[in-house]
Amino acid sequence: MAQNPKRSPVLDRLVERFGTLAEVGRIVGRDKSTVCRWTSVPAQHHRRLLEEARARRVALKHADLVV
Repeated sequence: MAQNPKRSPVLDRLVERFGTLAEVGRIVGRDKSTVCRWTSVPAQHHRRLLEEARARRVALKHADLVV
């Protein structure tokens, strides 16, 4: 999947793994319009994203969530 030049590399990685910004937002309980403004993933969402990745057997590690 091509990276979006307007989106942070962290969000590109999450979209690559979970499919869409809307899905990332659903996982963390935020609207996709909120998620699309992230320059980094707020620490309060790290655990949930890592748990969901593990449940879906998606390769994601903590280092993928920080700039």
